[in-house]
Amino acid sequence: MYNDYESASNVTSKCPGSRCTWEPYTTLALCYSVEDVTSTLVVHKQGQVDRTVFSPAALDQYRAPPKETSDDWGWFDTFWAAAVYFGNIDVPWSYNLSHVADAFIVVFDPCKNPDLDNGNSTAHWNNTSVWTAYRGTFSLCLQTLNSSFAGSSMNTTIIQTKQAVDLHWDDVEGYCTSIDGDPVRYCMDGYAVHSLGATIESVFSGSASLLNGGSNEYTTDWIFVLAQDILGPSPNLCNKGPHVGLNGFSRRLNNLATSLTNT
Repeated sequence: MYNDYESASNVTSKCPGSRCTWEPYTTLALCYSVEDVTSTLVVHKQGQVDRTVFSPAALDQYRAPPKETSDDWGWFDTFWAAAVYFGNIDVPWSYNLSHVADAFIVVFDPCKNPDLDNGNSTAHWNNTSVWTAYRGTFSLCLQTLNSSFAGSSMNTTIIQTKQAVDLHWDDVEGYCTSIDGDPVRYCMDGYAVHSLGATIESVFSGSASLLNGGSNEYTTDWIFVLAQDILGPSPNLCNKGPHVGLNGFSRRLNNLATSLTNT
């Protein structure tokens, strides 16, 4: 992600001996933010057993939440993820791009469930107060980087990040932004933005049934990973550690944003 003047091959470099350093350069990158949106949960009734399903209001404006997946044995979702992204059927094409994708997690929170230790882990299923919801927003940003290469190791340091850049459509170059007073424009093709969003949706898509005293069921490998990030290694038990919850969600978004920026 560079701009219409620079590429990986023409950023000014210096290579005395076996060490190379590059002048600072600015590039588009994928940034993120996270928030707790539990207070925005809205209620749906789904399934033959008429169970309550919760969805964050921001997701609900695009579409209903995933179908409740109760089977003949009666297991049902206590954790699910969903995403909406630029250019898909739920978010129409726009000439001003505010963000690339929104990812949502909704979880039946074991730390809020008063009957968990009594083995009755679903007694409060219909109570909004025992659910937790998170929202992660992925947006294009501008990063100024400093890179160096020594031996067999490439090191890149982020000097500055400019969030909330205004991206406007250009019929030739796609979505573009610039820095005040700088003639250089930073652009990304609309289909590339669409591809980023589709990749994010593939991660945040699915559900799990995590019930105390029962077997845990996951619809995808990514859902297993996300449940570990947010609930810890025993996802049907309360974990108030510093690396789970919103912090675990934020860490996963950081890893994903960094990986997609470097791809």
